[in-house]
Amino acid sequence: MSSGLVVALSLGCGGLGQPDAPTVRTTPRPPPASADFPQGYAGWSTASEVVRDERTGELRRHHASPDARLERAGWPPGTVLVKVHARLDAPDVVTRIDVRRKTGDATFGGWTYESFDPATRARIAADAEGCHLCHAAAPEDGTFAVFR
Repeated sequence: MSSGLVVALSLGCGGLGQPDAPTVRTTPRPPPASADFPQGYAGWSTASEVVRDERTGELRRHHASPDARLERAGWPPGTVLVKVHARLDAPDVVTRIDVRRKTGDATFGGWTYESFDPATRARIAADAEGCHLCHAAAPEDGTFAVFR
């Protein structure tokens, strides 16, 4: 880099010569989300009940994608269900985001199971088999939450 360019950058970036230039504060942007992260889930329909689990100290909210409609045969392929885990003592502190997607494949009753870190929106390890074993006992196509 030439010294002339360095001086120009220093003057332009440092505000020298512009004493009345406003200070611009920027907030850091979240990192890019994993391609499978359910963007906009907070605006989707929510389950009729928020789960308060005193045993685990968690508050859990459930969301269903806009196209999700429980049918007699279950949820249709393409359905995305999101479970947001938060601290019971601090409901705004989200600790994990779990996602179930109805694919229609034979594995796990047609569902995939994923977990995401809420801060980075990156996929984290999930025990899909353990998730499926629990959800297999749910009354409506593996779903405990009620969406109305």
